[in-house]
Amino acid sequence: MPPLEQTLRELNELLAEHALPPCARLEPVDDPDTANPNLIGHAPGRRYAIKVCFRHPDALDRQLCVANAVAESTGLPIPRHLCCATEPGRLPLMVMEWMQGEQLRLVLPAAGPGVAAELVRDWGRCVARFHHAQVEPHDCGHWPDVTEAHGGFRAWLRGAVRQRLEAL
Repeated sequence: MPPLEQTLRELNELLAEHALPPCARLEPVDDPDTANPNLIGHAPGRRYAIKVCFRHPDALDRQLCVANAVAESTGLPIPRHLCCATEPGRLPLMVMEWMQGEQLRLVLPAAGPGVAAELVRDWGRCVARFHHAQVEPHDCGHWPDVTEAHGGFRAWLRGAVRQRLEAL
């Protein structure tokens, strides 16, 4: 985790560049399931979810574009990705809207059998909705060719996953 003072300074510079309210303070989030340090940024009247993406910082602008496109096309509760910093010499920050809720990985083990079964059914519906979505291409310069002529989103997703696994 970079020093909070540096992170807050660079975060507020990034927020100002995108006409977003600055943060007064940062709160680190303990999340052992990610290689990226996570923080909650507290601004007047709102909060941000912030990741310091040391792994694959060159992909932040693509992540922002694709995550927002999937959220818009599917209606799934994916936080809106607001802005990111990818310039050399700056912290690789991804700023997203903060969403109220609990992480499934934390709720599921503590849930009783009835609640756990309902959560798993809901999760299955979300995954099905994602895989059957007709995600519209976005003009952000990072959108893959997922037109129906190329098999659509599902074919692209299968191919991208297969390509990634074969590279391992």
